[in-house]
Amino acid sequence: MSSINILIIFIYFIFVLFQLNSSQQCSKHSEVCNDNDKKCCKALNCKNTKMPNTLFEFTCLYGDCVKEGNTCDYKKGQLCCYGYHCYEGKCVECKLNGSPCNGVVECCSGNVIHTETNKIECAAYDK
Repeated sequence: MSSINILIIFIYFIFVLFQLNSSQQCSKHSEVCNDNDKKCCKALNCKNTKMPNTLFEFTCLYGDCVKEGNTCDYKKGQLCCYGYHCYEGKCVECKLNGSPCNGVVECCSGNVIHTETNKIECAAYDK
């Protein structure tokens, strides 16, 4: 084999290893998550977590999350899965940040902003 072929094979393997490593990036414990580009690492679930104030954000935590329609309780650590929030003791679907809404009750974060066009949108928890 010529040295140019060896060099090409070497560069190819470096590229493959780099791609493999970057595709395995995931959100770690207590990091912000979603079901798209910030999925949780193994053994973690993306849960709607109460922040120091009355607002919420999705973070990666150990243990199962509570599915739609099942009983939830933030004080007992029974947290809803991504895309749901605890409303009157049950996990119900909620609107994600940037979605138009009719008020905080519909938003996963429990927070809204008023847009320039006088509409209301769900907004992220502002640290």
